[in-house]
Amino acid sequence: MESQSNMGNPPLCSKGCGFYGTVGNKSMCSKCYASYLKEELLSMPTCITPAMVASVEKALDNVSVSASESGGVTKNKCQSCKKRLGPVEMIGLKCRCGGVFCTRHRLPEYHSCSVNYKKIGQELLAKQNPVCKGDKLEWRV
Repeated sequence: MESQSNMGNPPLCSKGCGFYGTVGNKSMCSKCYASYLKEELLSMPTCITPAMVASVEKALDNVSVSASESGGVTKNKCQSCKKRLGPVEMIGLKCRCGGVFCTRHRLPEYHSCSVNYKKIGQELLAKQNPVCKGDKLEWRV
């Protein structure tokens, strides 16, 4: 009877933090699983640089963001000032560089944007407006 009532609920985190775990994360929540993987990397006998650990942390952060977005919870903060953003700002203020920004930092001049808008505009104009040279001999048809 008890097994039937637990069928709808996911298991609690095996580390005992109180959050729900997933089978893909060895029955741990995303935060405990990230710390578990970090400990595993640091305990390996090979030489691991801090840059490698940082890149793994960034990859894990991206994975946990996509996993949390599927659950309805998103990291909704401006990447420049860390201000909390509402759901409307999350949709409308995404930059081409991939970041989400508040109304103050939405323009590329106000955050360190890596996209070269000037070059993109020049290429677009060159594509839309080809060079047209008129015939120098007007009497030809």
